[in-house]
Amino acid sequence: MKPLRSELSRIPRLWRNSHRCRRETVQLVRQAVSEGRRAYVLVNNRSEGNAPLTVQALSEMLLK
Repeated sequence: MKPLRSELSRIPRLWRNSHRCRRETVQLVRQAVSEGRRAYVLVNNRSEGNAPLTVQALSEMLLK
């Protein structure tokens, strides 16, 4: 059985890019922050296939 790390390294990119989901998430985070509330975003591999890249893309959108 191969270690999990080697299995994950075979998925270096997103397999499905969900622009609509990203835009809606960023909109909700910005709305919460503007109202003085905390916002938490849970991301897993099911949405786009690579959670770290999804988080990176969301953070880049929030910084714009």
